[in-house]
Amino acid sequence: RYKLPKQLHQELFPFQRAAVLVAAGHLEKRGGVLLGDVVGLGKTFMATALARLMEDRHDLQTLILCPPNLMAMWRDYRERYGLRGRVMSLGKVVDDLPQLIRHRLVIIDESHNLRNREGRRYIAIRNYIAQNTEFTVLLSATPFNKEFADVANQLRLFLSDDDDLGVRPERWLRDLTAEDIAQLQINPK
Repeated sequence: RYKLPKQLHQELFPFQRAAVLVAAGHLEKRGGVLLGDVVGLGKTFMATALARLMEDRHDLQTLILCPPNLMAMWRDYRERYGLRGRVMSLGKVVDDLPQLIRHRLVIIDESHNLRNREGRRYIAIRNYIAQNTEFTVLLSATPFNKEFADVANQLRLFLSDDDDLGVRPERWLRDLTAEDIAQLQINPK
């Protein structure tokens, strides 16, 4: 059973509390989770609550990686809700992550910026997570930008290609015809 700190429990809406508790279960089961929702529904607040829950439960520190324009907001959340750890700009990860102390929880805000597995930032973050991190939280309002691999590459930050997820969506996607895709867009289920 997961328990949120009282302040966060009171400030979160019921749908946010439910999302945080579900995310905590996935985080502990798989080592990572993607919180994808439209702008304005509180992904940052939910990730803060999830981080506090995990910090309290596992006695760990959190590293928050975000675009430079979100650093002040994340520092405010870190102070206001007592997160232990650090906020770092995504623009500094190539130079700073290799020397950084271990953070067992990493939050990556606007993770859709990490679609390219060959990019220097992606590789630096992937290496840091593989060597230091037990839990990874991805946040994005647009996890799918250009192609299905966008989501897969984000998930690869904490999942390996041979992890058994119980499903093989890439096989299903590969076999889709243009007509199938059009139908999915017309009648999403």
